Amino acid sequence: MPDLAPYIAQQAQKNIDKTRSIFATGSAASLEVRVRLSPALTQRVRPTDTVFVYALADDGSRMPLAVQRLSANQFPATVYLDDSMSMTPSRRLSDFAHVSIDARVSATGQARPAPGDLTGSSGPVSTKDAGVIEVTIGEFVR
Repeated sequence: MPDLAPYIAQQAQKNIDKTRSIFATGSAASLEVRVRLSPALTQRVRPTDTVFVYALADDGSRMPLAVQRLSANQFPATVYLDDSMSMTPSRRLSDFAHVSIDARVSATGQARPAPGDLTGSSGPVSTKDAGVIEVTIGEFVR
């Protein structure tokens, strides 16, 4: 069996170098998001329901730039979205000046929105100086 340690070390160093490069240029984005459930909907959510918190680009694409997954028993929650959570390397939070932060409760645990899911959105926010972003889940997905 080949010794993979040198290869693994080399790949790890490349990842470290890339991360340092991102932070050195100041291009990494990190967003703090506070998510809560509207009091009017608390009876419609089970503690085991899945909550997705995600950033969407302002270009109209529905593919999230970054995603965090929680359980409804964690409400209210504070999460952080950053470039390390990117769905693809070619689309990161730091590639966009503005995004919207959406949160959705899914009873089925599926990532794709379905009728009956509960949702909320921040509206457009800056990826550079947004401060704490507040999202209240208070609407039904249709």
